[in-house]
Amino acid sequence: MAHSVSPHFGPASPGGLTSARHCAPPPPSGEGEPNSLVLPDDFAACGLDGRPGNAGQARRFVGLTFDQWALSAVAADAKLIVSELVTNAVRHAVEPMRPDVGEYPLWLGLFRYPSHLMCAVSDPSPHAPHERLADASAVSGRGLQLISALSDSWSWEPTAPQGKTVWAALHLPAS
Repeated sequence: MAHSVSPHFGPASPGGLTSARHCAPPPPSGEGEPNSLVLPDDFAACGLDGRPGNAGQARRFVGLTFDQWALSAVAADAKLIVSELVTNAVRHAVEPMRPDVGEYPLWLGLFRYPSHLMCAVSDPSPHAPHERLADASAVSGRGLQLISALSDSWSWEPTAPQGKTVWAALHLPAS
């Protein structure tokens, strides 16, 4: 089953942006790369359907975008940050079969500024993210700690009409 390209960045977009570089998740088989439409040079967005495979799709999207932006120096950290942001949103913010959130309940936005990069994931849940204290034997629960360690800063904001956006900033090396 093919997925359609999202028509806009969505109502829960950081900063109220309404135009973007779009992508749709690849077919469920996992084959292929996200489809994209190039618009502004410093902004890219990807609509995600809230399924467990979204973290891998988001990493591929970051890789393709960073190849175009020549940002290989921060690509590995950004992929890991985005993977954790998307995984948290899929696990904690998306309820299966909620028709009120649309085809793409999650949105990944990448914002490139001269000195830093913002990675942001918008989701339909109003609940604040919180760091958990995972013990050494836990197999999960360290995502926000990892984001905190890899990024210069991270936070979240409620978004209208519903949900929130969780973001992380990375310093870009001088070119």
